[in-house]
Amino acid sequence: MSKQKKPDLSKIDAFQRSFLRLSHWVKHNARQIAIVIVPLAVVIIAVVIGQLYLSRQKDTRLATLAVINRVYDDEQRAAAERRSALQEKITALKPNPKDKPATPAEEPVPAAQLAELEAQLKSIQADHSRSAEQYREFFAAHQTSPEGWAAAMSAIGIAITRKQYDTAQQLLTTLLKHSTRNDFYQVQARLLHVKLLEERGDIEQALAEIEQIYRLAPKDFKPETLLIKARLLLAQQQSSAARAVCEEIIKDFADSRAALKARAIKVLLN
Repeated sequence: MSKQKKPDLSKIDAFQRSFLRLSHWVKHNARQIAIVIVPLAVVIIAVVIGQLYLSRQKDTRLATLAVINRVYDDEQRAAAERRSALQEKITALKPNPKDKPATPAEEPVPAAQLAELEAQLKSIQADHSRSAEQYREFFAAHQTSPEGWAAAMSAIGIAITRKQYDTAQQLLTTLLKHSTRNDFYQVQARLLHVKLLEERGDIEQALAEIEQIYRLAPKDFKPETLLIKARLLLAQQQSSAARAVCEEIIKDFADSRAALKARAIKVLLN
């Protein structure tokens, strides 16, 4: 049988002595320890509670925004259903070349009637009055949060589509003011601003905005930004400048989708 090793009592005694010394020190310095530990614990607890509160607030904002998004989707769906019903009516009225020729007793549908129905079809747009108001109200209550900024962008897009340019500009100004530290929303908001300026015919200001977007945009979005610049230059009949921008895209971002479009624009300009 192998001999069992005896425990090293000296090490155990050393550990016990160290523990007793620590206990003695804690006992005689309890007041000083409390002065340091208690405030630190209070701070830690306050931070944890604060984080939980902010997280719960964010969850509430996201849930509210999701409800508004569903209102928007319902408005889109209602318009799609109206278009579908009218399209079926138009299809039924149009003569099918594969069918047998109409008999003299059958009267052809007047072309004017079909043209009127097709015009109605093109004019059907989603009524976003309800969701637009809710987006604006949500943004007004949460101007400093990403959820509020997302709502603002939806409201701006609706306003531009409805040609409510002053409303769109007011929302954009507020959004840009409160999102200065977030490059993503700065870029997205400024792209909407470019669209608004185009709608208003202010191409010079739109070009100035594109320069600002280019400075803020991440590298993978810079070629798309330049492509927008080329399109704006073409709108101003500045073909040479537009060609130069296309060449810049092809040279600096050869593997991007924007480069393919830039090559196509160059072909058209030649």
